[in-house]
Amino acid sequence: MSNALIPSLPELKQANAGAITEYFRSYLQQVVTLHTAMFEKLLFEGEGVPLELAELFEDAGNTYITLSERISKHHLRRGASKFEEQLDANIEPTLRRV
Repeated sequence: MSNALIPSLPELKQANAGAITEYFRSYLQQVVTLHTAMFEKLLFEGEGVPLELAELFEDAGNTYITLSERISKHHLRRGASKFEEQLDANIEPTLRRV
């Protein structure tokens, strides 16, 4: 599973928090299901530890890192957006006092 297979996030300005949460939940369920099936096949079928297992560990690690970065960016953007909304809300009352 390469990073190219990760679907893009819904448009953040148009999507509500529930849609974003559902996106991450759905994608993570797909990733975990796929990785679990691949681990089971490589670990319990055949003899020894195949080279493909190392590749799977690397791929799984990279996928989880990418997903982690996307979730972090999403929360940072939402936090910045909320901060900007608070600033905007405070500007007009401040200007009225001046």
